[in-house]
Amino acid sequence: MPEAEPIGEPAACGDRRTPPLAMPRTSVKERDQRSVIAVERACDLLVAICSSREGPMGVKDLSETLKLSASSVHRILAALVKRGLVEQDPDTRKYAMGRVLLDMSLDRLHHLDLPVAALPHMRRLRDATRETVALSVVDGWTQTFVAQVESPQEIRQKIEIGRRLPLHSGGSGKATLAFLPEAEREAYLAQPKLAPAANGPVNLKRLRLELSQIRRCGYSRSVGERVAGAAAVAAPIFNHLGQVAGCLSVSGPFWRFNEQKFPEYGQHAMQSAIEVSKDLGAPVALVERKPPAVAQRNPPGKAVRKPPAMVERKRDGAGGRR
Repeated sequence: MPEAEPIGEPAACGDRRTPPLAMPRTSVKERDQRSVIAVERACDLLVAICSSREGPMGVKDLSETLKLSASSVHRILAALVKRGLVEQDPDTRKYAMGRVLLDMSLDRLHHLDLPVAALPHMRRLRDATRETVALSVVDGWTQTFVAQVESPQEIRQKIEIGRRLPLHSGGSGKATLAFLPEAEREAYLAQPKLAPAANGPVNLKRLRLELSQIRRCGYSRSVGERVAGAAAVAAPIFNHLGQVAGCLSVSGPFWRFNEQKFPEYGQHAMQSAIEVSKDLGAPVALVERKPPAVAQRNPPGKAVRKPPAMVERKRDGAGGRR
């Protein structure tokens, strides 16, 4: 009886048995690329779900939006649901943001520091206007300046950090007051005595008209209202709840703020405030506002002839007063 052929021995000459097919080898680089693509698709899917204005999305909607096959979308969704990043409605079979992702988002928003978030945008705004840029925050019915980036010019505006000011005068205050909820705004205006501005007593009828104009154009402007000889524009910053959290202002000597500069600086301030609001998680409807092409004019006020009281002049090679 012939001996059995050992396993693994090469086939004898003339043996017609088909050798096993060799599996193609995948390089480490190719595997890494596939992993990156999978992560990118998962991120795109999360962004689509979280930014949907139509509410929860179905597999078909996501497939059409992302130009992916329904099977690929379904596989990615299954993994995201397993991790709690996405949730599926058992009735509609559609997907929405999951509890884990929501908790992470809220935790991030609660730990945001407004001055830290605003500082890079303040520097860019200062560079664009070459004027002093300040950040104020809302504190009840007052505003407090908490940060500034000074103008590089020899004559510049100086903001007093930590000072609390009313909302009915000055660019930052009026921009805040204009975007408060109507009931809160009217309660503020109904106070028995509103402190007069530097350029005269408060005219409620004219102030209400100006606040309406600010809401339409998106930013405020002022000349000599808080500091004689100073001018400013300011735009509101909104938080993740859609509430006014603060304001960005651009200020300097009034003679550098002509009718061309007011709308130009106003648009810059508004765009920077929108970017800060985005970083704070403000609702889409607020951060998608477009800067206006032309600024609204202030109601006529008292002419300002005196030099600014808080304008600072740099020393040659130093930063003190002259």
